[in-house]
Amino acid sequence: KQKVERLKEELLNLVATQQSMWDQERMQLTRIYDLRQQHQQQLQRTNVGELIKQTDRQQEIRRKCVDSANERISTLQKRIHRNENPRFLHYLVPNRAQKVERLRGELQSRVEEKQLLESRATTANATLSDLRQQQQQQQ
Repeated sequence: KQKVERLKEELLNLVATQQSMWDQERMQLTRIYDLRQQHQQQLQRTNVGELIKQTDRQQEIRRKCVDSANERISTLQKRIHRNENPRFLHYLVPNRAQKVERLRGELQSRVEEKQLLESRATTANATLSDLRQQQQQQQ
């Protein structure tokens, strides 16, 4: 009987802790929902001009990222060429062929990254032009 009573008591404690955890999670979810609602309301209140400024800044950052990616690609191409066509004591570099293959793989990933950045920039340009048209229509 004592074991059964103890098990019942442990079970009740477990249920109580589970309910308190669920209550905490429910409260967190409601807070998140409220924050999302507030964020949406703020977005609705923002001015189109502010959105244009923000998008312009983001576009400038994207342009810098694309330029940086171009620089990294050209640097990698130079390194690949230098390792494929060594001069003087560079013939003594061990595992040069493996290094070239590794650099080619890195170059391929950089090219894919650049293409992704360019596609995002193109999408942002379209969004920016739409926002500017909205601003002109409002005036």
